This record gives sequence, structure tokens and C-alpha cells, in this order.
Amino acid sequence: MKPMIKALLLIVALAMSFPAVSQAQTALNQVRLDVGITDVNQRLITLTVADSVSVGDVVFVDQEAMVAQVVNTTTEVVTVARGALGTAAAQHLDDSIVWTGAANRFYFNDPKAGRCAPNSAYPGGYYPWINVLTGSIWECKDNLYGRANSVAGPWVETTLYPYAPSVVPYTPIAYRTSRTAGALVITPSYTVRLTDVLIASLTYSGPFEVFLPNPTGLLGKRITISDFARLNNMSPGGRTITIRGLFDTDTSVTLGRFEQPQAGGASGLTSLFIGVGASTSFYVGITASSMYYWFASPW
Repeated sequence: MKPMIKALLLIVALAMSFPAVSQAQTALNQVRLDVGITDVNQRLITLTVADSVSVGDVVFVDQEAMVAQVVNTTTEVVTVARGALGTAAAQHLDDSIVWTGAANRFYFNDPKAGRCAPNSAYPGGYYPWINVLTGSIWECKDNLYGRANSVAGPWVETTLYPYAPSVVPYTPIAYRTSRTAGALVITPSYTVRLTDVLIASLTYSGPFEVFLPNPTGLLGKRITISDFARLNNMSPGGRTITIRGLFDTDTSVTLGRFEQPQAGGASGLTSLFIGVGASTSFYVGITASSMYYWFASPW
């Protein structure tokens, strides 16, 4: 084993042994591959932006960890050691999401089972929790049923690499409900994080809007939206859930009227999986257009 790789492994091992402390959490650097990697022996990789990468940093994409050896911020080209930290070199598609940072910001195991508090869940102070050996991405959710981030919530797992379905947890992810002193419901909205897999609507009344992240680089991501509170009704004027994002056929989708799935669209059905307790799932296919596509049946 090369000395630099041994040193990196030692750094990560030491970081993993530190007890969790309450501290501000910081997001990992996130960029994309500007050019796909077609050869497992290729050592020059081109990122959309290389400014966040330093020599010795881990460059993680799909299920492969690389170590940055030379960084050119003019050409955005990084020279890397392939298949580092116990991972295997592989091909990677153009626009794949890339996570970068010091070795102690990554992990070799999943987090401990049970509840977690977001402000103290990550020993290195960086989120999400990425297991480099499996490609699993974990996030401690702070918005469960409107709780503050000091209250223990669930660990949620997902994956972003091709052909690996996201894991849908039993515990839904819900936005924080906004209410005035007079119990007037403020029109809610929720912006989906990259790691979200299940968004559960818990509004008491009124419309609910979900804004999806840019789908670029999400090579196999699945997201489920659910009327968990069962507040939709069967009339055309009933409460609605609107999903906004870049789709194959629609720019926004409404769950609020009682209708049957209809034929059409790239997936064979439209997005009208609606009614009381409605749920719908969609994912990003591996396509040049990189847009959201609907599953053929509701989750």
C-alpha cells in the first residue's frame, strides 16, 4: 500500500474514533464531472469547478474514491490516484455528482442505528455521511414532524449512482408546519434536498408545494411524494400538492383531484396518481437530457 494512502486511512481512522460533539455542521463540497471517465486507468479528470479541491483531498463519485495529487484550477483538471480508500476504479458518466474534501469528512461504515440529532450527528462536522465502501449516503433529518434540529430524528439513506435504488425509510420526512398565533396556515413549501427520498405532506389545510433540486447528475435517484395526512379529497376543488421540477412531459404536477392514472408520457403513464392519501414516485434516468421521469405505478 502506498504511503500516501496509508496516511489517509490513518487520518480517517483517527477521525472516526473521536466522540461526537455538538457543533455547527457544514455541507461537503459538491461539483460534477464535466467530462465522463471512460477508462479505469485514466488519471486526469475534469470537474465543473476544481477550486474546492486541494492536494490530498478525496474526490468521490458513484462508488469510487480518488485522491487528488495535482489540481489545476485554470483548466479544472485534477490528477488523481484511482481506486483509493478500498474502492475500485470504474467508469463514470458525464455530469455525475462528485463530492470532495479532506479524508476525515468521509466514512468507512454506516452510522449507528437509532435516532440522531443533526447538530451533533456527524463526527467530522460535515454532512452528508458518505460510506465510501458502499456508496450509501446518509443524512440525519431535522425536519421530522416539525421538530427542531435539537430533537432526535431518523437517519435516512439514499444513493445517487446508477442502477442502485434509493432506500425509502418507514419514517416520512415532513416539512416544518408554519402557523400564526391565530392558527392561520401559511402556504407551505418545501425545497427537496439532494438526499431526500420521501417527502410527506402534513399540512392541516391549504396547498402544499414541493420544489425539486436540479436533476443534473442524479443518475438513479428516486423520490416519493405522499399526502401522508390524507387531506386531499375527491373533488376538483380539493386541497392540492404541487410538485415543481424539470420533467419529461410537465414542468409542474398537481396531486389534488381524484383521477385515475392516464396513458401517455415517456414512462407510459402521466403523473396523475392523485386523491386521498395519494403518493407518487419518480426518478432521474441516465439520459443526456437529465430530467425527472415517473414510475409506472404509485409507491
